[in-house]
Amino acid sequence: NASRLMTLNFFDLPGGGTDSFKAADYVSKFGLRCFDVVLVAFHDRVTETEEGVITECKKHKIQFCVVRTRVDEAVENSKRAAGATAPETVDKIRQHYEPKLGGLKII
Repeated sequence: NASRLMTLNFFDLPGGGTDSFKAADYVSKFGLRCFDVVLVAFHDRVTETEEGVITECKKHKIQFCVVRTRVDEAVENSKRAAGATAPETVDKIRQHYEPKLGGLKII
């Protein structure tokens, strides 16, 4: 159905790993298996919740993408502290996090 292909809905789910949204219950509580694609966003560290979401997405063959947020801040801080360029900082971020995510590419 062509009209279905033109519809895109975004759901911004609350962050997990808090008293209100425990990491262990996050995937089932929010029904991630019902989504066509999941964007997994993180800032300074990959938490148990993000790891759990990624694991569940792989397990249930849900397409997902890992996104590192606030890269602009990291670029500015790295430029100020070490004179690094934006591409150098982004490469450093990828080198740091991708192995921790099982080789997943960070965009």
